[in-house]
Amino acid sequence: MPQLKPKTVIPDEAEDAAITAEANADPDARPLTDSEWSEVKEKLQSGSASHPTNSTSGD
Repeated sequence: MPQLKPKTVIPDEAEDAAITAEANADPDARPLTDSEWSEVKEKLQSGSASHPTNSTSGD
C-alpha cells in the first residue's frame, strides 16, 4: 500500500458503508463490475504513453 499523508483520515466500516451506499445511489455514477475492473487492469499500465492524461497532443 502506498505511504499516506500524515493527516489522512481512513473511514471506519460504518462510514465506508455510508459512502458506498451514496455512491451506488448516484444515477450518474455506475460502479464497475469485477469483470470490468479486470479488463481495465489488464489494459492500464502506470505511466503508459497511451493513457489520456499523458497525452502530449495539446488537446
